[in-house]
Amino acid sequence: MTAPRYFAAIAQDRPLPQHYASQPDPALNRVDLGETVSLWTTDHLIKIGDRGAIIGHLFTRSVPSRRISMLDRETARRIVETGIDSLTTNFWGNYVVFLRDADNNITIIRDPLGGLPAYWREDKGVILIAPEVGAYPFRAIDGVTVEFSALAVHLWDVHAAGQRTCLKGVNELLPGHALRVGQCITSVRSIWMPWQYARKAKTAPFPDPSALTATILDVISAWSGCFDTVALGISGGLDSSIVSAGLARADGAIRLYNMAWSDPEGDERNAAQLVADEYGADLEIFHYDRRDVNICAPNVPGTARPFLAPYIQSIAKAHDKILETSSVDAMMDGDGGDAVFCLMQSVTPIIDRIASRASLSAIWTTAKDLASVTNSDIFRISRYLAARMFKYPSRQSYPGDDTFLSREQIDHGLSAVDSHPWRARQVDLLPGSQAHIWMIRRALGNDGFHSRRTHPPLISPLLSQPVVEMCLAFPSWEWIAGGIDRSVIRRALTDVLPAAIVKRRSKGGPSGFLNHLYWLNESKILAHLRSGVLAEAGVLDREKLDQIGRNRNAIAPGTPRRLLSLVSAESWARHWMPA
Repeated sequence: MTAPRYFAAIAQDRPLPQHYASQPDPALNRVDLGETVSLWTTDHLIKIGDRGAIIGHLFTRSVPSRRISMLDRETARRIVETGIDSLTTNFWGNYVVFLRDADNNITIIRDPLGGLPAYWREDKGVILIAPEVGAYPFRAIDGVTVEFSALAVHLWDVHAAGQRTCLKGVNELLPGHALRVGQCITSVRSIWMPWQYARKAKTAPFPDPSALTATILDVISAWSGCFDTVALGISGGLDSSIVSAGLARADGAIRLYNMAWSDPEGDERNAAQLVADEYGADLEIFHYDRRDVNICAPNVPGTARPFLAPYIQSIAKAHDKILETSSVDAMMDGDGGDAVFCLMQSVTPIIDRIASRASLSAIWTTAKDLASVTNSDIFRISRYLAARMFKYPSRQSYPGDDTFLSREQIDHGLSAVDSHPWRARQVDLLPGSQAHIWMIRRALGNDGFHSRRTHPPLISPLLSQPVVEMCLAFPSWEWIAGGIDRSVIRRALTDVLPAAIVKRRSKGGPSGFLNHLYWLNESKILAHLRSGVLAEAGVLDREKLDQIGRNRNAIAPGTPRRLLSLVSAESWARHWMPA
């Protein structure tokens, strides 16, 4: 089973050119939406009468959630009449919607958490939109090339930009946004914003954690019901274990796999095996392998923005090995859990308590909780709190990393590239809610490591709309209550997860593998960057690059990972350069 796909060409003010009306891919089928629209989709299609189409996976907001494969006449009528509001209020899922109004304008809607991608560009008055780039008409031979100023912003902060991608003229329809294509005009507006659900200074009591448990398990069960077999990547950490627990309660078959590295920090096999044993599932172990990684190749080719972590190449190889040996209908992961469950280790929860006019005893309790979570002392917490409250109004909210980058190119990019709308500060939100929203934003944007034309979908159930909306309603201090990080979800799932997982406070990762990659390939990396298109375009500061390699002992701890991310961007940019 491959992932949901579509392609649409929409004329703004004239008949659609004939070459856009022809079938772009043998696997896609035509959907009739009028003479100004050429829409082609896979079988993941729900028709909205003769006025529109929903591509992807759609579920009801009922309990339990129910997958929608066909709309009755009344529901279709309601969607046409109320449009966007009906979709985001009564349904959830990973979807893109095409809806024609009475004036023959076409509105394209992307689900609030962006589970199904949507990229668009304009070509001579025709809007072209698809879930991935790298295929017609989003190729280098179609005139698509790198936008270096946007790439500089991406390397400064991969989550800073809004709809502009790192490809010239290619935009992303952001999660929870709608693109309207009418006569001579194209406009984008937001239809769902996270602060609608976030904690305000004065609000009703937050949800019962047991309701959160029910919501999470229902969402995972709904996703499981779409597929016969799911392959789930697990680490033995909290988030992937939650997805494991949900899948184990559903009817489908699961294959668990773990990515391991040789150092203690990167070896999570024992914890992963504990989860597999708990739910009676087999566990397959794969190893991060330097032979799987080509430093001079893009980590994921044909993307609108570069993936900056080379270990992705090793994970992609593991996925291919899984698919070679069994039939898998979907890949899943626990991505987004740290963000959705508000893994926060700053003084923000104390500031929220103060802003909420809590009692001194409540403020003191939160301060002690934070000290426990951060393994700090109350005096240090007090110093950070004083500094934060004194500087907060004027400090830069989301500083990026300009290491090895040209400051001039960053500033130019920031002046030209629109900021992500979730960055806008809301005066009625508690600072912790604002930070929580930005954490969730940083968890979005993983379109998968494979082409949607050849591989099954990658789904992150914890980033489903009902889960995110409910988690945003909890105040920041509840997430550290009792001196425990992600306290709400740990308490909620005490009877669902193994005790050892609920109590686990740390988790490893591929940092050791990345350092290993760097030192094996340092000379190749530096040569690739110094002679590359990023340096030629002025994105990189050559003088700073030239200082690397002269004295290995002087290299800062974060430098290897930074240079690996830059060489990943270099390889991606070369992939998009004209032949």
